[in-house]
Amino acid sequence: MARWLPFTLHVKIVPDYGPAGTGPESKGGRYEYWRDMQKIGILMYDALIDRSELKLAAPGGGQHGSYYGGANNNSGIKDGFAVKPQFGDTPAQAMITGFYEDTTNANIQNVNEVTRFSGGYQYSGPSNEPWLANPKTELETLVSSLKTLIEGQFTSDLPSGINYTVFRLELAGVLYGDRGYHFP
Repeated sequence: MARWLPFTLHVKIVPDYGPAGTGPESKGGRYEYWRDMQKIGILMYDALIDRSELKLAAPGGGQHGSYYGGANNNSGIKDGFAVKPQFGDTPAQAMITGFYEDTTNANIQNVNEVTRFSGGYQYSGPSNEPWLANPKTELETLVSSLKTLIEGQFTSDLPSGINYTVFRLELAGVLYGDRGYHFP
Protein backbone atom coordinates (compact mmCIF):
# COMPACT_ATOMS: atom_id res chain seq x y z
CA MET A 1 0.00 0.00 0.00
CA ALA A 2 1.37 3.39 -0.97
CA ARG A 3 1.55 6.42 1.25
CA TRP A 4 2.30 10.05 0.53
CA LEU A 5 4.93 11.71 2.71
CA PRO A 6 5.11 15.50 3.00
CA PHE A 7 8.42 17.08 2.05
CA THR A 8 9.94 20.53 1.95
CA LEU A 9 12.98 21.01 -0.25
CA HIS A 10 15.39 23.94 0.08
CA VAL A 11 17.84 24.27 -2.80
CA LYS A 12 20.85 26.58 -2.64
CA ILE A 13 20.95 28.68 -5.81
CA VAL A 14 23.39 31.24 -7.15
CA PRO A 15 21.42 34.05 -8.81
CA ASP A 16 23.06 36.57 -11.11
CA TYR A 17 23.00 40.31 -10.52
CA GLY A 18 23.14 41.00 -14.24
CA PRO A 19 25.61 43.24 -16.03
CA ALA A 20 27.06 46.04 -13.94
CA GLY A 21 27.35 49.60 -15.16
CA THR A 22 26.85 53.22 -14.20
CA GLY A 23 24.75 54.66 -17.01
CA PRO A 24 21.06 54.34 -17.85
CA GLU A 25 21.83 51.09 -19.70
CA SER A 26 22.95 49.51 -16.43
CA LYS A 27 20.82 46.55 -15.42
CA GLY A 28 22.71 45.14 -12.46
CA GLY A 29 20.95 45.34 -9.13
CA ARG A 30 18.31 44.08 -6.79
CA TYR A 31 15.55 43.67 -9.39
CA GLU A 32 17.70 41.48 -11.63
CA TYR A 33 18.77 39.44 -8.60
CA TRP A 34 15.12 38.74 -7.64
CA ARG A 35 14.08 38.00 -11.23
CA ASP A 36 16.95 35.56 -11.64
CA MET A 37 15.97 33.78 -8.41
CA GLN A 38 12.38 33.54 -9.64
CA LYS A 39 13.43 32.19 -13.03
CA ILE A 40 15.68 29.56 -11.45
CA GLY A 41 12.85 28.55 -9.11
CA ILE A 42 10.40 28.25 -12.01
CA LEU A 43 12.84 26.04 -13.93
CA MET A 44 13.25 23.81 -10.85
CA TYR A 45 9.49 23.63 -10.34
CA ASP A 46 8.94 22.73 -14.02
CA ALA A 47 11.61 20.01 -13.76
CA LEU A 48 9.76 18.30 -10.90
CA ILE A 49 6.08 18.90 -11.72
CA ASP A 50 5.67 16.00 -14.15
CA ARG A 51 7.21 13.31 -11.93
CA SER A 52 4.58 10.73 -10.96
CA GLU A 53 6.29 10.11 -7.59
CA LEU A 54 5.81 13.75 -6.59
CA LYS A 55 2.72 15.85 -6.01
CA LEU A 56 3.82 19.45 -5.65
CA ALA A 57 1.76 21.72 -3.44
CA ALA A 58 -0.44 24.35 -5.03
CA PRO A 59 -0.85 27.12 -4.20
CA GLY A 60 2.27 28.03 -2.38
CA GLY A 61 4.75 30.71 -3.25
CA GLY A 62 3.51 32.12 -6.50
CA GLN A 63 6.27 33.57 -8.65
CA HIS A 64 5.66 34.98 -12.10
CA GLY A 65 7.57 33.71 -15.11
CA SER A 66 8.04 36.59 -17.52
CA TYR A 67 8.20 34.26 -20.50
CA TYR A 68 4.52 33.27 -20.12
CA GLY A 69 3.01 36.68 -20.70
CA GLY A 70 3.08 40.28 -19.69
CA ALA A 71 3.20 41.64 -16.18
CA ASN A 72 -0.62 41.89 -16.05
CA ASN A 73 -1.14 38.34 -17.30
CA ASN A 74 -1.79 35.79 -14.54
CA SER A 75 -1.11 32.83 -16.81
CA GLY A 76 2.55 33.10 -15.91
CA ILE A 77 2.03 32.47 -12.18
CA LYS A 78 3.69 29.28 -10.93
CA ASP A 79 2.48 27.84 -7.64
CA GLY A 80 4.23 25.53 -5.23
CA PHE A 81 7.55 27.22 -4.64
CA ALA A 82 9.16 30.30 -3.16
CA VAL A 83 12.55 31.98 -3.33
CA LYS A 84 14.49 33.90 -0.72
CA PRO A 85 17.68 35.92 -1.06
CA GLN A 86 20.94 35.41 0.76
CA PHE A 87 20.78 36.66 4.32
CA GLY A 88 23.95 36.53 6.38
CA ASP A 89 25.48 33.05 6.16
CA THR A 90 22.29 31.53 4.75
CA PRO A 91 22.54 31.29 0.95
CA ALA A 92 19.89 32.26 -1.58
CA GLN A 93 17.39 29.42 -1.83
CA ALA A 94 14.45 28.10 -3.77
CA MET A 95 11.88 26.19 -1.71
CA ILE A 96 9.50 23.58 -3.09
CA THR A 97 6.88 21.74 -1.03
CA GLY A 98 4.82 18.71 -1.85
CA PHE A 99 4.32 15.01 -1.24
CA TYR A 100 6.53 12.05 -2.10
CA GLU A 101 5.03 8.63 -2.82
CA ASP A 102 6.39 5.69 -0.87
CA THR A 103 5.29 2.39 -2.39
CA THR A 104 7.58 0.17 -0.35
CA ASN A 105 6.35 0.60 3.22
CA ALA A 106 3.09 0.83 5.05
CA ASN A 107 2.86 3.59 7.62
CA ILE A 108 5.90 3.41 9.85
CA GLN A 109 7.16 5.46 12.74
CA ASN A 110 10.10 7.66 11.87
CA VAL A 111 12.03 6.64 14.99
CA ASN A 112 12.29 3.46 17.03
CA GLU A 113 10.17 2.96 20.12
CA VAL A 114 11.54 3.92 23.53
CA THR A 115 10.75 2.42 26.93
CA ARG A 116 9.97 4.58 29.95
CA PHE A 117 9.30 3.75 33.57
CA SER A 118 6.97 6.03 35.48
CA GLY A 119 5.10 5.42 38.70
CA GLY A 120 6.06 1.76 38.77
CA TYR A 121 4.71 1.11 35.25
CA GLN A 122 6.56 0.43 32.04
CA TYR A 123 5.51 2.40 28.95
CA SER A 124 6.78 2.01 25.40
CA GLY A 125 5.99 3.90 22.27
CA PRO A 126 7.36 6.35 19.77
CA SER A 127 9.62 9.06 21.06
CA ASN A 128 8.38 12.60 20.66
CA GLU A 129 11.92 13.90 21.21
CA PRO A 130 13.73 13.54 17.87
CA TRP A 131 17.10 14.16 19.52
CA LEU A 132 16.87 10.90 21.51
CA ALA A 133 17.05 8.49 18.58
CA ASN A 134 18.13 8.46 14.97
CA PRO A 135 15.51 7.95 12.26
CA LYS A 136 14.80 4.44 11.04
CA THR A 137 16.74 3.10 8.07
CA GLU A 138 13.53 2.94 6.00
CA LEU A 139 13.18 6.72 6.26
CA GLU A 140 16.84 7.27 5.44
CA THR A 141 16.43 5.10 2.35
CA LEU A 142 13.47 7.23 1.28
CA VAL A 143 15.43 10.45 1.83
CA SER A 144 18.30 9.11 -0.22
CA SER A 145 16.01 8.06 -3.08
CA LEU A 146 14.13 11.39 -3.04
CA LYS A 147 17.38 13.38 -3.09
CA THR A 148 18.69 11.23 -5.96
CA LEU A 149 15.42 11.73 -7.89
CA ILE A 150 15.52 15.51 -7.42
CA GLU A 151 19.18 15.87 -8.36
CA GLY A 152 18.70 13.64 -11.40
CA GLN A 153 15.77 15.75 -12.63
CA PHE A 154 17.68 18.97 -12.09
CA THR A 155 20.75 17.62 -13.89
CA SER A 156 18.73 16.54 -16.92
CA ASP A 157 16.27 19.46 -17.14
CA LEU A 158 18.07 22.59 -15.94
CA PRO A 159 20.33 24.62 -18.24
CA SER A 160 24.02 23.98 -17.71
CA GLY A 161 24.76 27.43 -16.25
CA ILE A 162 22.58 27.01 -13.15
CA ASN A 163 24.47 26.07 -10.01
CA TYR A 164 22.43 24.36 -7.29
CA THR A 165 22.92 22.24 -4.18
CA VAL A 166 20.27 20.46 -2.12
CA PHE A 167 20.64 22.52 1.05
CA ARG A 168 17.90 21.14 3.29
CA LEU A 169 15.26 18.44 2.90
CA GLU A 170 12.49 17.71 5.36
CA LEU A 171 10.69 14.43 4.77
CA ALA A 172 7.90 13.18 7.04
CA GLY A 173 8.86 15.70 9.71
CA VAL A 174 12.55 14.73 9.86
CA LEU A 175 15.07 17.33 8.74
CA TYR A 176 18.19 16.50 6.72
CA GLY A 177 20.91 18.88 5.59
CA ASP A 178 21.36 22.29 7.19
CA ARG A 179 20.51 22.12 10.94
CA GLY A 180 19.39 18.51 10.63
CA TYR A 181 20.76 15.02 10.12
CA HIS A 182 23.46 14.41 7.50
CA PHE A 183 22.17 13.18 4.16
CA PRO A 184 22.44 9.37 4.01
